[in-house]
Amino acid sequence: MAIWEQPEILSGQSQPTAGGTTGKPELGLYVIYQQNVTMEWALRFRQLDIPPHIYMFNKNQPYDTAREVCVRGLMEKDVKYIFSLDSDTLIPLNAIPAMIQFSEQFNLPVLSGLYWAKKPGAPMPAAWIKLNENKETGKYEFGSVNIKPYLEKRSIVPVDVCGSGCMLVKTEIFKKLDEKNPDLPFFCWGLGRQKLQLPGGKKIPMVSEDFYFCLRLQEELGIKPHLATAVLCDHETMTIKRGADGGYELSRL
Repeated sequence: MAIWEQPEILSGQSQPTAGGTTGKPELGLYVIYQQNVTMEWALRFRQLDIPPHIYMFNKNQPYDTAREVCVRGLMEKDVKYIFSLDSDTLIPLNAIPAMIQFSEQFNLPVLSGLYWAKKPGAPMPAAWIKLNENKETGKYEFGSVNIKPYLEKRSIVPVDVCGSGCMLVKTEIFKKLDEKNPDLPFFCWGLGRQKLQLPGGKKIPMVSEDFYFCLRLQEELGIKPHLATAVLCDHETMTIKRGADGGYELSRL
């Protein structure tokens, strides 16, 4: 039986920290992945500085339902934070405690590290601002965030939507979303699903599952996600060298 069919089962629990006591887990960490991870990612994950935690892995389930099952499973363990890490994102070894510190210091319930989107053209951070929306059709238009002025300053930047490859969320935020609309999922993939509707007849936004979560944050709780430019992450990708001209392009794999 697959892990997402047994949400009560966790993949493991953290060992005692260097301080010597496990205590109550503060953090719930989850990873969704589709294929094998690289050796570099595995070594980086092994060396991460993580507070007392529990974790879940989820494989081969659609992104939105994978995130949904993991988050709800971790919520049952009464953790204070939930951290999502993608299997192609290399985060700094101190990323999680640093982001927890930023979250507490600046009262930021949803915080993302900075990594760059896998898109052709000029480098683009995996964070965007909303330019336009049509709630009748569920279509949204987003623009790239100009992050360069903030890189050297190590700033905390508000955005409208961002990826979930390195995202810290206070668990209370998920609880508040459930209180607002208990029939709605936290994550929902809307691209290519224009004919489907959410409970209550609401049109599914034509966005990815992480964008959907960010939109719910703003529309229902008035909360923007923030980008921590001090947490610089590498984003693994595959490239091919074109036979036509020898140039590089991103692989579709």
